[in-house]
Amino acid sequence: MKQSIRLMIIGLLLVVFLVVSAGCGGKKPESIKLASVSPKTGPWATYGHDQRKGMEVAIEVINEAGGISQGPFKGVKFEIEVFDDRGDPKESANIAQKLVADESIFAMVGPTNSSCALADAPILEKGGVTMVTDLATTPELTNQGYERVFRTYFTGITEGKAMAMVALETLGLKRMYVFYENTDYGAGIQGALVPAMEDGAGEVLGVDAYTPGQDTDFSPLITKARNAGAEVIGICGSYNESGLIIRQVRTAGWDVPIVICTGNNHPNTIELAGAENLYNAYFTSPPVIGDSTDPNVVAFREKFEEKFGEKPGDYTAYAYDAVMVIKEAIELGCQSRDELHTYLRKIENYQGLTGPITFDEGGDVMQPGIVLLAFENGEYVLYE
Repeated sequence: MKQSIRLMIIGLLLVVFLVVSAGCGGKKPESIKLASVSPKTGPWATYGHDQRKGMEVAIEVINEAGGISQGPFKGVKFEIEVFDDRGDPKESANIAQKLVADESIFAMVGPTNSSCALADAPILEKGGVTMVTDLATTPELTNQGYERVFRTYFTGITEGKAMAMVALETLGLKRMYVFYENTDYGAGIQGALVPAMEDGAGEVLGVDAYTPGQDTDFSPLITKARNAGAEVIGICGSYNESGLIIRQVRTAGWDVPIVICTGNNHPNTIELAGAENLYNAYFTSPPVIGDSTDPNVVAFREKFEEKFGEKPGDYTAYAYDAVMVIKEAIELGCQSRDELHTYLRKIENYQGLTGPITFDEGGDVMQPGIVLLAFENGEYVLYE
């Protein structure tokens, strides 16, 4: 009888030990592996490579400084595993399933495309893997009560309102015609732009969708907007189509002001639109890191240029910050991927390249900022 009781006590202690060990993340890992999930091929590949490069610089900075600086994981370094979802929600969902099954993956950075993020979120939520997206803007992503979804970029609501403010207040124009790409990304922005225009005593004369990757002739939409008497055009979409629309508006002999959402102050827009056609065009944008004198941003730019031989795009900083907030969460005490979301919510005013970072209840950054750019003398400049 005493032997049975002794064995029972030992068994209970063993169970308690295993539960506690699992809760605190078990043994110290050899490395912290982050998944870079974004399009590395296809029409949105530029965004994916910007993400990868931003992550690689962040990881290099962390590792050169000795890895995690404090806590149970002190000294552990980071590594990256790169995945190409091609901007396809089905492929992205397949990758999300792989990440759930691969316990060596600590967290995902990405995806960059809104439709992919919406496809991945329920899979990762159920599988216990945290997503920190650096670019997906759809408001729906953080409105569904997910605990493991975070975003270092701003939402389509912020973008749409900013575009309306540019038209109404900066340019003093009230009659807008809206073109948007028929994706979660484009719909999210125009879904905020239209009511913001109307709330500001503006008038939306029409809203037309186009299919990214398929539509290339926008002359019928341009004719409709012109005949409707539009004073300003709003474009909610990626540079592949935005550049073509701008070119076709100008070649039609129309000098109408054009307000374009973030993601378009990009070299590809110049190539597709033609530099000579980018007059009277206004680009909403994240803060331009190329103009910052903040020592951390300057160090990032120098590190980036040294590593890749090119200047960093503004969107690389959001991927950099995504890695850094994961590091911050680990240094606050996180010891497993299952509890990462809890520690990300404990972060307050982390000083990222893109500004102070605190996540709200839904997982969005609480202090997003947008600036306005124009194109002058062959480059994007702050509009004053």
